[in-house]
Amino acid sequence: MTSNKHLLMFISAVGLMSLLSACGGSSNSSKTPGTSPAPVAANEFLLLAKDTSCANLKNRMYIIDQKQVFWDKAGNCADASFSQTLYGNTPQNIICSNADSIAGPRNSCNDASQLNLFKTILANLDKADLGLGNAHSVQAMAVAPRASSNLTISSFAANLFHGNAPNNFVTNDSAAFTKLMEQGQFKAPFKLDVLAPGQMVLASFYKTPHNCSTTQILKVSSDSQILTAEYFEQERISIASCDTTGSQTSTPMNIVQTQRLDLPVRFLNVSSKMTAYKLVDNSNLSRINSARNVVVKDQQSWSSLWMEHNGDFNAMPVVDFSKDMVLAVFLGAQASGCYGIADFNVWQEPGAIHVAHHDSTPGIGVMCTTYVPTPAYLVSIPRSDAPVDFNAITIYN
Repeated sequence: MTSNKHLLMFISAVGLMSLLSACGGSSNSSKTPGTSPAPVAANEFLLLAKDTSCANLKNRMYIIDQKQVFWDKAGNCADASFSQTLYGNTPQNIICSNADSIAGPRNSCNDASQLNLFKTILANLDKADLGLGNAHSVQAMAVAPRASSNLTISSFAANLFHGNAPNNFVTNDSAAFTKLMEQGQFKAPFKLDVLAPGQMVLASFYKTPHNCSTTQILKVSSDSQILTAEYFEQERISIASCDTTGSQTSTPMNIVQTQRLDLPVRFLNVSSKMTAYKLVDNSNLSRINSARNVVVKDQQSWSSLWMEHNGDFNAMPVVDFSKDMVLAVFLGAQASGCYGIADFNVWQEPGAIHVAHHDSTPGIGVMCTTYVPTPAYLVSIPRSDAPVDFNAITIYN
């Protein structure tokens, strides 16, 4: 009887322990349950990217190993033109940062163990895996693009590639650019012979049997996620070759230099969108001494602008503003006679009119006339209510 009583007491104790365990009670077991790392607060990061300033040129985020976020941004801000930040799983957990400031670039890491990882990322911003390789997982986050922003670009006069040209070319490496020049047997002017830090080169090549033809990169823009290089091609047929070197194969080309942003680049052919215009005036002696771009859609504004630009020196050109409008570019006072507007192009797309003017600048050793020019270029095109985007391209001769 006593043994049965002890058995019942043992069974009751075991049942009570099971009940306590099921209800969250504890036992004397020393085993600690496994824990999973907190997930990345993706929505918080995307909201941060959406609301940030100084990110119109580049605004990209990556999730690393499902536990960290890297943010790379750049914009047109004088003292905050770029920043790169490595976070933990929330925006409040900043691990490392590299950013522009009024005192110059500043780099810091709160966790020394992450410094080498951060340095690797900064050295490989142009790579999809940020240079981290198979040892890490890297996933781009879906940051919304922004309104397109134009980049400042410089071009140069070398216009033929000798030999087998690529379809297009992008690099931020001086050695790669030097190799391209050697392969194509062309020279770059002093301003573009070596890529400066923070710069990149883009090139378009027009593969046509007629080497008197031309191609030009008219605009490079960024929506913070991708760079777009808009270019056009124009066929020019001539009996004589335009290649004075006697090369058997020569391809029309255009090369420009612009700000390095480590974004994917797409080349967009806008040849079919080019707009014919009527030249109204092209002068190096405008009376307008300050740089400006002007769109004129009525006679009163046209009369006022023409008087300011030309005075009574020439009769005012007749423009029918019921059908047309005037686009005008004034460079203002320049240093010598080598400065001027060398080329002018207009193209249209739904909801926008684009203007690209090539402004010539002298190279080293170029002799220039010693007067102060005030270049101006005025054209008329069919009237439109679309906004006009003006884009200046410096061309080194």
